[in-house]
Amino acid sequence: MPAGSEREGRRERVRERRRALAEVADALGGAARETILLEHPDKHQRELALLEALLPEGGAALDVGGGVGVNLACLARLRPDVRGTLVDRFAEYDEGNRMGTAEQAVELLRG
Repeated sequence: MPAGSEREGRRERVRERRRALAEVADALGGAARETILLEHPDKHQRELALLEALLPEGGAALDVGGGVGVNLACLARLRPDVRGTLVDRFAEYDEGNRMGTAEQAVELLRG
């Protein structure tokens, strides 16, 4: 693939990650949306790029301490061939948690 095409492919992948993050942030709404898109705009981008680079086709990801599952929800949109498992202490994810409730996390991850 020529260098220009490679560069454009990488740019498109970044745009796809941004779209996935926006979808997940919109699904969670409110303060979670602000945290994902405004307070930590590059954090999830970097993490998703790393996951995509390391996961083989049909691979599996275990996210320990992944909160409401932002990365796994995005990964499901970007790489439907990958199976994800989230492990966290969901007791803290209630109406008072800025990232959302445990119920929202389950709904988000079930798609």
